[in-house]
Amino acid sequence: MTISYVGGSTGNDVTLTYISATSLTLTSSDPSAAVYGETLTFTATVNPGAATGTVTFTDTTTGKVLASNVPIASGIAMMTTSSLAVGSQYISATYSPSSTAYISSKATFFQAIAKSGTATVLSSSLNPSTFGGNVTFTASVTPSGLGSGVPTGTVTFYDSDNLLMTEPLTAGTATYTTSVACRGFAQHYGGVQFGCRFQCEHFEYGQPSGRLRVGW
Repeated sequence: MTISYVGGSTGNDVTLTYISATSLTLTSSDPSAAVYGETLTFTATVNPGAATGTVTFTDTTTGKVLASNVPIASGIAMMTTSSLAVGSQYISATYSPSSTAYISSKATFFQAIAKSGTATVLSSSLNPSTFGGNVTFTASVTPSGLGSGVPTGTVTFYDSDNLLMTEPLTAGTATYTTSVACRGFAQHYGGVQFGCRFQCEHFEYGQPSGRLRVGW
């Protein structure tokens, strides 16, 4: 708001400009139980609601700008991301006014990101298999729950308690080829019956070095 006083013949004109203070709050769509790969929406609310301008969202933990110059509509600016790393993340929102009538302001939100769970499915290229024949086992690992992305790490294959091979995950899958060396036993797992005793157990992921284990 601007108030002007015209001094008349004295020429002592005075212009007063009132600058309104602003406050900014930042909230998350999942403030307490977010996991790696989950899509999160951060909402910045500017008060007064009539304030105009933009908001820039930054991951201050890494220094990465998540979204810049997001326009404010009805006092709100929103940003969506699924790229936050596992751990403690501090997300900031900085309000930049488009008018000299408002003052810039900043808010920070603490967002904890936990590792995502995984689901592992083990399949066989030949079922039933014959003794001495080659069989390729494929372990497919995907995020579970609200997690997303492609798990990385390694898969370890076991025959009962005997370690057979550790293979890297490529695009979420790992394969192991072996000749069938056991008979007379069948284990039902995941809707597929195998000639040897194979079972899967899965671990959380979220870090590139996360290790995944298949077997018993």
